[in-house]
Amino acid sequence: FEMDFFHEGLAMSGAYNSTLTDGLWKNSFIVTGLFYEILNPKISWFITGNETLGSWRFFNIILGFFVEILILFFCYKLSKLFNLKQNLEILFFITIAILAIYLNREMTVAADAYRPRDIPILLFLLFSVNLLTSEKKNYLTCFVIGCLSIFSILWSLDKGAYINITLLALILLLFLKSKNYQTFFILIGLIISWLIFYFIIGPEEFAAFISNTISIIKTHDFLNAIVYPSPFSFSENDSARGTRNLLIII
Repeated sequence: FEMDFFHEGLAMSGAYNSTLTDGLWKNSFIVTGLFYEILNPKISWFITGNETLGSWRFFNIILGFFVEILILFFCYKLSKLFNLKQNLEILFFITIAILAIYLNREMTVAADAYRPRDIPILLFLLFSVNLLTSEKKNYLTCFVIGCLSIFSILWSLDKGAYINITLLALILLLFLKSKNYQTFFILIGLIISWLIFYFIIGPEEFAAFISNTISIIKTHDFLNAIVYPSPFSFSENDSARGTRNLLIII
């Protein structure tokens, strides 16, 4: 198989450069995320013992299976929210699970073949649903949700931005509902995880990380602005696929 030099080449070059220089943001301009462009390829090389594109592709397939397992868990959580009768609950779970898996695979493109970048979002949804629907205080769940702040940014910058904005809304919601302990443990998880990250990489790498992230945010539209296919258009490629997906979501 040929290499996709724009996407796969980005990850391979970033990981190889990090191996040679023992640096992260100081030595590479990270566009997508630390895990996607440096750590995941290096992890795949460590597991297989081969610094090859095939190792990284195989690792992405494993992550893809993990994504679909998380989707099934989330669908299961949703099916439990409505207190349906057992037969209806099973039917509801099967229906939304099939649709969710279908949409996940339908949205798959060569640049993100198995959608591993969605892992932080799915984790955040699972932990948040568990927190908001349980009568227990769930301190550990709150702490993990707070840790997802830095993890999501390192995994994928755009997903991290969505999660951190949503995390602020979740903290505000819990505060307004006077769930002070849950709010406290989320903030503790957030602060501790950021401090650990800072002390692990050091002040120079952290400054380079901040500079890199701000630069990507400012230029994100120029890098990734892809127009969604126009629904009901007979002259535009992928219009039918775009229309079908919108109708399924509605």
